Amino acid sequence: MLNITKFFAITLSITSFTAEPVFAQPVDNLLKPDVTKQVTSYLTPQISQQELLLLKDSEVEFIVLDVRTKEEYDQGHVPNAINVSHTDVEHQLNSLLPYKNKKVIVYCRSGRRAAMAERILSNNGFSDLWHLKGDMNAWKKANLPVAITSESSKKS
Repeated sequence: MLNITKFFAITLSITSFTAEPVFAQPVDNLLKPDVTKQVTSYLTPQISQQELLLLKDSEVEFIVLDVRTKEEYDQGHVPNAINVSHTDVEHQLNSLLPYKNKKVIVYCRSGRRAAMAERILSNNGFSDLWHLKGDMNAWKKANLPVAITSESSKKS
């Protein structure tokens, strides 16, 4: 019995040293449609609405990137946010390059599209990415200021 216990202990310790950790796999293997939002918080640090409001009053250089569609953006967005739809982020990288070494805070409606945009930006060397916690849904729920583009207000 003692030999079996020793064998098991040795096998267990060898296995624990040679097994690869889960995050050693390519991130694409971990991103499945039903877990994208959960994985977002592991990959990109989050900033709360209140922290963003405090940041606006600081001297820190940053941009807020709204990755929803133009129509969604026109209907209401975080003040001073710039809009590049998540489907256009890769094609618009040249216009985003001036912000590559600045703090970039990304949001969409609920988090899924922001996670996709964050991955593209990260893969292209953007190193100070942040995710707006709760995205636009939480921003509106907190009754925080919303900017509406003049084109959208003319349609109403």
